[in-house]
This record gives sequence, structure tokens and C-alpha cells, in this order.
Amino acid sequence: MAKDRSIDPGFADLYKIMRDPKQDGGSEAINAEMDKQPFMVATNLEAYLYGQNYSEIMMCDMFRFFGSSWGELDDGSIDAPMLVFNGEHDNPTPAKLLEFFPIVYPQAKTTLLQGHGHSTMFSELPRIMQELTQL
Repeated sequence: MAKDRSIDPGFADLYKIMRDPKQDGGSEAINAEMDKQPFMVATNLEAYLYGQNYSEIMMCDMFRFFGSSWGELDDGSIDAPMLVFNGEHDNPTPAKLLEFFPIVYPQAKTTLLQGHGHSTMFSELPRIMQELTQL
């Protein structure tokens, strides 16, 4: 069934959750900075409306962490350079998970973004893109 794109699909509530340090993480200063960036709102709305076409992506990644494959995606055999960024205060994906990426993907370079939660780290896109172009 196609999503009705003419009404708010609950994005206002989703943004409140993203901005809540107890749910999404991040310092108050970083969350306030995110509010000033139209990119954050537009990107999250775009992802909600058009992204995540594979609903089991999170399960695939979880299985990879434990060394097995599951689902339609690769079995952890990616050998391309890889950057993994995580917010210091990321509640949905705790920063302690960063240490597991190089176990599954030895070529992974991990970066902890100080003060950031789960969603606010995307306000670091210029830095992330700069590092990506240096691979």
C-alpha cells in the first residue's frame, strides 16, 4: 500500500523523539544546533517517505555482528573501504557497538562523534563527506 504523502505521516512526533536526549541521545547544545539545520528535517522526511525499502536491514546488521548471515544482503564479505560514525550519546545504537565493526569488517575506520546522539550526527555531514572523499 502506498503511503499518503499529502498528510503528516507522524513526522512531527518522530522529530520530537529524535530531539529527545533520553530517546535518541545527544547533548542539548547539539540538539539545538540540529533544529537550525533545514537539511536535518528534509533528510529525515525524505528517508521516512522514500527510504528504508528493506524492512529487515537492522536484523541483517545484527546477525553480521555475531558472525553469521541472514536476509538478502551480503554475508559480511564487503572488502571496500568503510567509514562508521557513531554518536557518543547514541541511545538506539550505543557507541560501545563501534568496537564490533572492525571485527566484522577489518577495513572499517570507526569515529566517535562527541556530544552527538543517533540522529544529530548527520549534522556532521560536511566532515563525513570530507573523510569519505579521502578514502
